[in-house]
Amino acid sequence: MTDHTERDIVIEDHFRRNSSRLVKNLSVKCKGWFNAEDSVHNAYERALRYWDSYEPDMGFDKWFEAVLRNAVSATMNEAIKMGGTTDQIEHYADETTARWSEKSEQIIDMIKDKQFNERNILMLKFVHMYSTRSEIPCLVPETEKQVRRIVEDFKAEVTARFGEPDTDE
Repeated sequence: MTDHTERDIVIEDHFRRNSSRLVKNLSVKCKGWFNAEDSVHNAYERALRYWDSYEPDMGFDKWFEAVLRNAVSATMNEAIKMGGTTDQIEHYADETTARWSEKSEQIIDMIKDKQFNERNILMLKFVHMYSTRSEIPCLVPETEKQVRRIVEDFKAEVTARFGEPDTDE
């Protein structure tokens, strides 16, 4: 392995060259600038902490990509935990593009009434617009099948209460 001086130089150089681009690229996946920035900073902290696992034969960029992927997952899991609060739901309620536009406030209230895990899944889907199939199951303990069932059941509940969604948008 390399010594800490080389570690610091490699990581600092990578940070200077790539951090802004990484934050920009992750801002959509992380559902905002703050989560993207936290993810990138967490990744560089992890790179320093786990430097001993770096294998030069693998190449730094490939190794850092794995570190970044883990940091994004950890940051988003933390955001989900924080997002389970009513305040966070209300903060995003104004930004939602729910298809039942005139009913979005009532739909958000329906989400607030759900149990914690179910509420998090529904927030990810309807407020933060995550993909049910590929993104949400990576962030919650439920399987893809369980996530789909929760989303489908909620859509049916909303449809039963309000009718079919608006299609004018």
